[in-house]
Amino acid sequence: MKLQEITTERTQLIHILPEHTNDIHEMYTDEYLCHFYGIIQFKKIEQTSKVILDWENNLKAKTGVQWGIQLKENNKVVGTVGFHNWEPNVKAEIGFGLNKDYRKKGFVTEAINATIEYGFNELKLLSIEAHIDPSNTNSKKVLENTGFIQKAHLKKNFFSNGEYYDTLVYVKTNQTK
Repeated sequence: MKLQEITTERTQLIHILPEHTNDIHEMYTDEYLCHFYGIIQFKKIEQTSKVILDWENNLKAKTGVQWGIQLKENNKVVGTVGFHNWEPNVKAEIGFGLNKDYRKKGFVTEAINATIEYGFNELKLLSIEAHIDPSNTNSKKVLENTGFIQKAHLKKNFFSNGEYYDTLVYVKTNQTK
């Protein structure tokens, strides 16, 4: 499967390649972001290289798709957005993350809106889900601002780093179907 690049007002959603490893690695060394990803922050660039290879393998297997959020102004990749747990023509789960220096500037909202449109129009999804930590108020706000509705609060259903965490499930349905 070839990854279609998507243009928004201030960003390009691009195919993440090995030359983007340093930009992506900046995200994965952020303790705050990694907490909400349920992983321990990365110490080695090789860990990031493996994640990028995993994204490529998921794309080839048609089980997921991950774009880099690249700023038009300087070509820096400042985040990622994509689908996983993808059931073609049915549903997918959206995930996203942003470099700490670029948060609260609307880049993720732009990227999510473009990704939703792609998911509904090109992938023919009926619904898109997002699963987030209840304490992640920034993600809650972004999801609600992009039309997602909270459907569930799952208690202690996610185990990571020796602890159980709750999950909020948000859903957006394709209104044209």
